[in-house]
Amino acid sequence: MAAAKSKTTTYIIRAVATADTMKTHVDRFAEQNQFTTAEAPRSLNNYLELMRRFEGTDAGQFDKYLKGFNVKLDQLSADHIISDTAYAALKEEVYSLVGNLAENKPATASSVEGSLARLAPENAVDGFSSTRWSSAYVDDTWFQVDLGESKEFDTVSIDWENARAKTYKLLVSDDNQNWTSVIKDNDGIITAHAGKETVHFDPVTARYVKFQGVQKNTEYGYSFYEFGVYNLAGGNAVTPIDGARAMIDVDAGKLTIDGLVMNGSQSKVNLKVLDSKGKVRYEGQTTSSETGRFQFTIKLVGNLKGTNDAYLWIEGMSTPVRFTFDYSKKN
Repeated sequence: MAAAKSKTTTYIIRAVATADTMKTHVDRFAEQNQFTTAEAPRSLNNYLELMRRFEGTDAGQFDKYLKGFNVKLDQLSADHIISDTAYAALKEEVYSLVGNLAENKPATASSVEGSLARLAPENAVDGFSSTRWSSAYVDDTWFQVDLGESKEFDTVSIDWENARAKTYKLLVSDDNQNWTSVIKDNDGIITAHAGKETVHFDPVTARYVKFQGVQKNTEYGYSFYEFGVYNLAGGNAVTPIDGARAMIDVDAGKLTIDGLVMNGSQSKVNLKVLDSKGKVRYEGQTTSSETGRFQFTIKLVGNLKGTNDAYLWIEGMSTPVRFTFDYSKKN
């Protein structure tokens, strides 16, 4: 009797980043002395706390704090406060949560090495770092991806195989005919670097994104494992004090206001509360904890019924953070 044919199935498991998993990693890097200041991991964790607060419930707010986390991460790297290892690991999680606009989108190229399907352009946008696109061995080669519709983005990442570019351009278009460079200097020419390379530029809106090879770095062509397109703009929307909340205990006649000093340091936090008629009902100051958390507990006095304004600020802020809360004795 003939032996039955066997079939091999390969499964690829992709870990999904969350605010909680990222906090676990930040805490671990802190324990491993991957930060040069105590405030740095505390600050990152404050962004993660606010991400966790809105995760799965408010995509806009979650995105705001994720991009704020990314801006803070870049600042720590520029100031040499975080190690390259910790920075790279956390950055990958940022990319994972922001989402690659090019993933599983139609990709084409001017050539494919040996016309091999395993080296076709779609392999560079399939989300897996084990597959790749590879070109013929010529300098003038292009690879492009169709995002399906015009999208705003400000970052492109290329995970190079050994056969990388020496120089190249990144071009964008809305009609697949007229192309503009995302880099305005040096005639748009970018000098490539080995490994995973990230190129940041002013936000653009386009449907098509093209890699245009200028000069190869090896005797082979161009090859990369993944081509990523990301929108990281908007991270500066986070204020020095954020996440403020007002909680009212009507029975106890008590108002509690809490929030976070986002830089993760102890600071003197000032609060002023105005009632619906603009009359000052409370002025005070407290000191945040080492992690940046603060809380005010206020005895409700006078007529606070209606919409009230609260102003929070720390030293150095040119404009206080303002938020409103409604108070009704019936509810």
